[in-house]
Amino acid sequence: MKKKFKLSYGGLNHFAWITKLEYDGKDIYPEMREKAKQAYDSGNYGRPFNYYLLKRYGYFCYVEDRHVAEFMPQYYNFFNYKQIPFGIKFRNVKGVDKQRTLMYSLLKWVNKPRNHWIIKLVARPMEGGERALLMAKDKENNYERHHVTNVLNNGIIPSLPDNCVVEIPCYFKDGKIFASKVEPLPKKINDIVKIHAENQQLVCF
Repeated sequence: MKKKFKLSYGGLNHFAWITKLEYDGKDIYPEMREKAKQAYDSGNYGRPFNYYLLKRYGYFCYVEDRHVAEFMPQYYNFFNYKQIPFGIKFRNVKGVDKQRTLMYSLLKWVNKPRNHWIIKLVARPMEGGERALLMAKDKENNYERHHVTNVLNNGIIPSLPDNCVVEIPCYFKDGKIFASKVEPLPKKINDIVKIHAENQQLVCF
């Protein structure tokens, strides 16, 4: 008999948290909380900032810790006396600008008719990364696989504004996308997520 993980998660893009985590029907969050300090101190499991937050809030944010730190500068800045807090390396703005300029130049060059052979040589569809190809296949084949998606809230997470965009598990059926049922955000998590959900209203609407 196979043992399976069962989890629920929710939040915002790059700021979503696992709210329920079971293995073979057993809640394994107590063990994770107990071992959070060990995981953080050892540095053997990656994402030390996320384990720090697990110790602090009792829940694990599964997103890469650099993205999480972008939402929580109060913690990142608190440790700025270190050269690289939590081992998080933020990208240099000037460096990113140079990379973008180089990529634009490369795309212009490749787009010239005489260079189209390069696209045929190296361009291959992949199911990794953002998993858009896999999602498109599931929609086409009517396969109800759960995907990490960003959709309009519309009451899915009642404690957040209806018109904010939330990150939750969804699946495709009959050519449409449906939200899976998610656990309510614990108050500690909801309090820090809601700030950014409300900020969406100021930026997007």
